[in-house]
Amino acid sequence: LGRLAENLTDLAVMVRPPLAVESDTVAVPFAPHPYVIVAPPSHPLAGRSGIPVARVAKEPLIVREKGSDTWSAMRDAFGDALHSLNISMEIKSTETIKQAVIAGMGISFLSAHTISRERETGKLVVLDVQGFPLMLDWCVVHRRSKRLPPVARAFLRFLQEEGAAQIEHALSPVA
Repeated sequence: LGRLAENLTDLAVMVRPPLAVESDTVAVPFAPHPYVIVAPPSHPLAGRSGIPVARVAKEPLIVREKGSDTWSAMRDAFGDALHSLNISMEIKSTETIKQAVIAGMGISFLSAHTISRERETGKLVVLDVQGFPLMLDWCVVHRRSKRLPPVARAFLRFLQEEGAAQIEHALSPVA
């Protein structure tokens, strides 16, 4: 955001853009960004349907650090139930969280985009929790007052027209 404000970057891709009233930015959504609850395939909740959030709250939960986009999304997803979660570890690295979950140390709330390989290889599963996935959007952000150069306008148009399909393709299993 600082680079956008200083006119050093034309476009930024993010999930939580600043509010337009707080900044001189325009945020254009271009693809869905789901957040899910993940566990190792051997977890007792794996394979169950319609798991209540209250049941998930009893499990050791490995989470991203406060202040991260993932923490903010988790706060949105759990709402008032956030205070009842059994947070066992707070870790700054999504990769470390995935390894801890694979090792059976708990479950986690993560972006579905970050676990595609682990799902493909059967190391992680998505739990069917009531009210999940939390759906946010990938957005491309630029300064409202900026006259975008032709290449930036072309990339913005590409993201609007093809971004969702490109992300879906990149995350689909290799045949």
